[in-house]
Amino acid sequence: EIIKERKKEAKYDEIINSNLTDEDVKATVYEFIKMRKLIKKPMTDRALNLMLNKLHKLANNKDVAIKILEQSILNNWQDIYELKQDKFTNKKEPAQNVGSLRNL
Repeated sequence: EIIKERKKEAKYDEIINSNLTDEDVKATVYEFIKMRKLIKKPMTDRALNLMLNKLHKLANNKDVAIKILEQSILNNWQDIYELKQDKFTNKKEPAQNVGSLRNL
């Protein structure tokens, strides 16, 4: 079981290293893979290749790629999707003081 897991991780490394060069994007892809394992939906090698190809199509730079992956991680999505633009992106509200929330 442990040996099988190590072989799978080595194969993931090969696929990721052959498709990506930026270390930040690689780290975020590993976090996405970890999230998929935690929701009991591990990725096959083919699924990883398809996801990376889709990421290249959706993202025009590393920052967008990271945001796309983080969006899927945050929402526990099994796939990656175009970056959702929040209706209120332009309107930034000041963060509330955590201390005042305790009084409620």
